[in-house]
Amino acid sequence: MAEGIERTKELTKRAVGKCTPNADRLSNAVKSLIDKVMKGQIFENASALGILQWLLCSEDLKTLASSIPPWWYDGSEGPGPNGEEVTEEQAHFYDRISGVGGTDLLNKLRTLQYGSETALGSTPTFTDKLTTQQSQLNDFKSHTDQQSGVGDPTTFQRTMGIAGAYDSAKQQMEGKDQDNFTGFFNSTIQGPIIIEQMKNLLCNPDSLGQILRSILDLIAGSLPFSLDDIIGLLGGMGLDDFFAELDQMLSDLAGFFEYLNYIVSLDLSQFSLAQAYVQKFTLGQFLAAVVRGDGRGNCIMRAMLEEFTGSDNLRDAITAIDIERDKEERAQAQASAAETESGKQRAYDSQTTEKEVFFEPVDDDLILQGIVTGTPTPTPPPIDAATAAMIQAKLAELDQRTMAVGYRIAALVTPTPTPDDGTLDGGYFDEGSSGGSDGLVPSDSEWFTPTPTPTPSTMFGVGEEPELGGGGFGGGGFGFE
Repeated sequence: MAEGIERTKELTKRAVGKCTPNADRLSNAVKSLIDKVMKGQIFENASALGILQWLLCSEDLKTLASSIPPWWYDGSEGPGPNGEEVTEEQAHFYDRISGVGGTDLLNKLRTLQYGSETALGSTPTFTDKLTTQQSQLNDFKSHTDQQSGVGDPTTFQRTMGIAGAYDSAKQQMEGKDQDNFTGFFNSTIQGPIIIEQMKNLLCNPDSLGQILRSILDLIAGSLPFSLDDIIGLLGGMGLDDFFAELDQMLSDLAGFFEYLNYIVSLDLSQFSLAQAYVQKFTLGQFLAAVVRGDGRGNCIMRAMLEEFTGSDNLRDAITAIDIERDKEERAQAQASAAETESGKQRAYDSQTTEKEVFFEPVDDDLILQGIVTGTPTPTPPPIDAATAAMIQAKLAELDQRTMAVGYRIAALVTPTPTPDDGTLDGGYFDEGSSGGSDGLVPSDSEWFTPTPTPTPSTMFGVGEEPELGGGGFGGGGFGFE
């Protein structure tokens, strides 16, 4: 037993020694890059720091604003008209501002927090708006994390893949020196700029938001103060001017948030558009490969496209590809036949150089046409016997047309005739008294094979061939002649 184990170890050691040197080796620089990716050190979200600072300062301001007492509170005990309770912080705030005679300031702060007294309850409060904005900014951070590679790597890789494929496809089709890539990353490119402007309004020192925070913190604190202390915080502005600018600041902030939502929608719509474009571009390449006969099994595919499902536009494109391929093959044949320098030059001169054709951009609505996501696949109706027989008849017809298409493709290249001495076919390709002529085998010969007539399959239990105009789908629904 021990000997067998040692033998196995020795064989494994020798196998590893033979196999591993053949593995692809990475350079140290490439391995260093991959190591940083593994450790999550390769990407950063340029908006993240600004978003974090915004969330902290807006949370602080939201907490202070919630200490402003509601309109109905006048210092007396008891719940409000709708049973509202006043918190200790709100009672403290009211007592502090009332004690220094700041009734006008209190009314302005109440209007900021709750709206006007006449419209009380009809609009979101200031703290409600800040809560909503914090949620929106968290959503924006989640999106920019994905777009910058900080979040889910699969999402980032998919976005980069579609963006690269879209840029390549557009360049090949339109041939224009333009940027088709950065439109996927509006939020990560423009986001940091917008966040910085928002911080300038609400968070940075000497900003209106910071002045408001200092006023609320002073009133809600425990140290004594006077109205002159508040006026000093305003930096020379009167109360009316300060609150007018504060209204404008809130309006500007709302505009910034609207723009953040807009650039996120640009990212998402660009991805949807590009995904549809790449899908159709790839489909076009696949169809071109089918027409050109690249790969296997393309004859039946081409017949299906050319004879049944293809439009006139597709048939025109197929003809153009056939002509193009025929010219390429003739040019290759001429180049191969040219053995001398002069012959090569003649072959080169005989080739016509065509200018590459580029196409104008396709309308976005046309690209997205027919692209539906989340739609369930409908269940097909049951097939009756007559329809099944008709389908089988059409498959037989398709098979015949496939052979015809195959012959047309083969005819594009003229084969070199091979002399026939009659040794391989029983002599029936020789004209004379021994048999038929020009390749016709007599019916009484042992080599004669009758040509079968295609009949519908009986796999659906159909015994007789129906008329092609009958069957299901409303009778003649396939539109075959």
